[in-house]
Amino acid sequence: MKHKPRNTLLQTFAIPSALAVATVAGLILGLTGDGWRDLVSWLLLIISLLPIHAAFALRRSSAHRNARVSNSRLERKTS
Repeated sequence: MKHKPRNTLLQTFAIPSALAVATVAGLILGLTGDGWRDLVSWLLLIISLLPIHAAFALRRSSAHRNARVSNSRLERKTS
């Protein structure tokens, strides 16, 4: 069995760091300006929420798929 190579520190923290920078930039822009800065701040804050939404959607679809498999197995046993 081959071992998977370990990720470097940069690979591990690249996406969380980018999300942190986007969040902080969005908060600072939202607090310091009006007009276009408000729009950019909302976009940056929404970008930070997209991975959370994707994780919940992936988990929901995975749970739904597992429930269907369990139900089909149960139907086969009772038939």
